[in-house]
Amino acid sequence: MSLAGTRSSRGDIYQVCVAMDCAIRMIKDPALVWMELDSTRVISGGIPAPVDDVILGWASGHETCCQCKKNEPGFTAWKVTELEEDLKKAAEHLMAEPNVEVRFYSRADFGDLGRLVERALLTPDLTAFRSDFPKTLSAELAKLEAAW
Repeated sequence: MSLAGTRSSRGDIYQVCVAMDCAIRMIKDPALVWMELDSTRVISGGIPAPVDDVILGWASGHETCCQCKKNEPGFTAWKVTELEEDLKKAAEHLMAEPNVEVRFYSRADFGDLGRLVERALLTPDLTAFRSDFPKTLSAELAKLEAAW
């Protein structure tokens, strides 16, 4: 098998590990009613689900779509530039399906992108998020806004 093929299969194994975690959660949580791995679901407009690594279906009708990434190619923290294509797919999915949540999973750290998410989770609104914003995160936020 080629080097690219070997690396691709390692990513597939990580995706299966995420799916196994979800399957265990499904056994324990009756609200989680179905799961698809490498989904072939079709969403609004008849297009395939853009985020399709693992999709979870909840009794409420909501879905959680998971994008699984084994490592950042250089084994450093992820940056928006490396995830840009996946972020655009997530945005497309979220705009097409109002009952969807998209989650990113990775063995590698999300670095400044993760810090942006943490800041967003800790603030009640956009005004608070932007208030006294750390300069160290400004460049990554600008890249995220451009990609989104």
